[in-house]
Amino acid sequence: MTGNCNYFNPEYPTPTANARRQKRFAHNETGIHEFSDGFYTTAAFTHHSIEQIERCAHSDRTFFLHVSYTAPHFPLKAKPEDITR
Repeated sequence: MTGNCNYFNPEYPTPTANARRQKRFAHNETGIHEFSDGFYTTAAFTHHSIEQIERCAHSDRTFFLHVSYTAPHFPLKAKPEDITR
């Protein structure tokens, strides 16, 4: 399974022993190589999903969105305030 990445900076190699390799993180065909302070994949996926819903909300065309979050999977990596909670 290769869906895991570093949720705070996907440029870092995955920490799991059986998959220690760097993942490709992209938007469509454009690779993303720089991540802001506070970046978190779950938030990025959510914000992008919201943008797509808003973009398509007034269209007569059918729209389907499937979001597969990676954060619920091992190894658990969350923001410190979420872990504390």
